[in-house]
Amino acid sequence: MLEVYKMKKDLLNEGSVEEMMTIILRKKGVTEPLEFGYNTYGKPYLDAFPEFHFNGSHSGEYIVCALCSGAIGIDIQEILMDKDVMALANRFMSTCESRELALLDAEYRHAAFYRLWAQNEAYMKYTGLGMALPMSSFTVKVDRGHYNIIQQDAVVENITLLPVRIEKGYEGWLCGEFEEQSVSVITLTAEDLQP
Repeated sequence: MLEVYKMKKDLLNEGSVEEMMTIILRKKGVTEPLEFGYNTYGKPYLDAFPEFHFNGSHSGEYIVCALCSGAIGIDIQEILMDKDVMALANRFMSTCESRELALLDAEYRHAAFYRLWAQNEAYMKYTGLGMALPMSSFTVKVDRGHYNIIQQDAVVENITLLPVRIEKGYEGWLCGEFEEQSVSVITLTAEDLQP
């Protein structure tokens, strides 16, 4: 089972993924002290629960966390219309992705850019490498409604890229080894934060 939690950042004191994870696990009945560790690339994990995987992201007003039993990556991006998305795409994304964005009408380009960026970051987080994996080293391609990661001219097998509905003006994506029907999205409110 894969659970995705989303909430407004202003409901948290620190607005951090670790703070949100602590709240979620306390709600699930975990009472022991939580010690967060970080891999070489900065991906957090829980020392006491090595079989338990999570990942988080925040942008704009929202923060999200994904919890599951296998490697997971999640990213959200607020769609900002004042950014030069082609300059960012040319600098960071694969040549194929940059070309595809350039072919789009300007009115669709920002949403497409942020969708690709969130997909890319979700994959980078899934690998555990984060930003150490250059975004330009792989490409997200759509094939008959299924999103694939192409790396070194081959499809990366056994992973799913799945959108997460946040709110209008945001792109959210999950990446991991899970079945689409196993995902549940839970919105946390101020009442959920009460002990």
